[in-house]
Amino acid sequence: MVHRFDPETTQTVDVVVDALHSLACKLTRTYSNKAAEYSQGGISPEESARRKTALVEISTNLLPCLRQQLTDLLASLDIADLERVPNPRLLATLHILKKAGVTLDQISHATRSVTLSPPPAPSRFEDHDCGILKSYRSALLKSAISELIDTHLCSLFNQTVLFLEHWKSANNPGLSADPPPAEHDAIEQRKKIISLIALSNKSIEHLIAWLQLGNDSEVLRYIYKPQIGQLNSNLAELTQRIGLPLPPVPKKKRNSGDSDDDSQSDDDHAPSDHQSKNQNNSSQSKPDQAERGSGGGGGGPDDDEEEEEEEEDDDDESEFDSDYSESNTSSGQSEDMPVRRATVELAKESLPMIKLIRIFFNKILRTRSNKAPFVLDERISSGELQALMDRLLTLIETLNEFVSILLSIYDEDDLGEEEFDRLWRKSSSLPDAVDTSLLHLAFHLVPVDDQHLTAQDPLAPNPFNTCFFELRERLGCAAASIRWGLSFFSQTVFD
Repeated sequence: MVHRFDPETTQTVDVVVDALHSLACKLTRTYSNKAAEYSQGGISPEESARRKTALVEISTNLLPCLRQQLTDLLASLDIADLERVPNPRLLATLHILKKAGVTLDQISHATRSVTLSPPPAPSRFEDHDCGILKSYRSALLKSAISELIDTHLCSLFNQTVLFLEHWKSANNPGLSADPPPAEHDAIEQRKKIISLIALSNKSIEHLIAWLQLGNDSEVLRYIYKPQIGQLNSNLAELTQRIGLPLPPVPKKKRNSGDSDDDSQSDDDHAPSDHQSKNQNNSSQSKPDQAERGSGGGGGGPDDDEEEEEEEEDDDDESEFDSDYSESNTSSGQSEDMPVRRATVELAKESLPMIKLIRIFFNKILRTRSNKAPFVLDERISSGELQALMDRLLTLIETLNEFVSILLSIYDEDDLGEEEFDRLWRKSSSLPDAVDTSLLHLAFHLVPVDDQHLTAQDPLAPNPFNTCFFELRERLGCAAASIRWGLSFFSQTVFD
């Protein structure tokens, strides 16, 4: 169905288009030309309270209002139902755009009002006591809002302009020299607007969640949760690959002149199935010992959660007890280069390190900390916290890349020296990355109960130092296991 316009409707479309153009240009100027603001040292309690109130206003009022206005904009354009011809309510659209412009101005002003940027050197100060007003939080807030506007909202408004102009052209072909858009193109335009509004609302939800983080520990949990999820997914895939059946070990071809005595001699020296299984079980005892010994690291565990983690790990390792070499199912492995079989053995040797680091991060990011004897010092400055986050990010990214390479080698059942060098470099850098992260974290952890520690005998062992030394020792054993596995892997594949 085609809606024929009267002159008043055509004029209203032009007004809405002008409003969209104006709003997009205004947003671009506002967020690209804002001057840096510096704070002259610490802030007073009154100023701190005012800025915190502005943060609350952004998270509880302004951002939810903007999200609702975008939802109303979608409804006013009447494009959600792709099966029928849209009939936008132009006056409602114009009213919503005006309200959205006011809301965005308020968000811009409130964001600048909470900015706590450090002054230029040499009068630089550290924001140890600024709490949720620390400069790293305001910097991330500004970056997220700028991304919302530049990436989503400006594109949304420009796409809406195209939709309205094409809609006007389709309903009044005589008003434009250009041919009306094809039906397929018009539907694609509507899909883009729907997608941009969905992405904008998702960004707003992330912003609200970010602003509601109460302390630096919650910030760490929020930032690293996706990486930990990726690590858990990679570990699950690796465990699944280890559990798949492998073809039998290829036998060397014999010359026709070999005697039966030679064959009997080889059989006498071949390991029995029982010996092979004992070796497999002995190899798999390493992950159990390493995991159960890691309970003291990275802040005190909640007993129930630690038991759940250990049970999950025990379940994972129970899959490794069977002798996969007895299976006759082919997995596509090359008989000349048993890459897949060697990859499985390397993966088994790598499990202690992978699981120790996973438990380490789970304890850092644990939400229930009522039984944890140590917490992150809330007086950590933005610079110190950024350095800590960089170390932790390097560790988790290195581990994820290492596991991803293992998965890739297994799936392709092939390996070149360049890819092996990458695998070796990643595994070699893991121990140092873990050690550096532990030391940085230990420096910024504080006991929950100061009185409990001060009341202890000064000569008594420090439980904090003890748990970290134990974790570092077990990580060293896990690193040795990976080194041995890589050496065996290299001899098996390349020799």
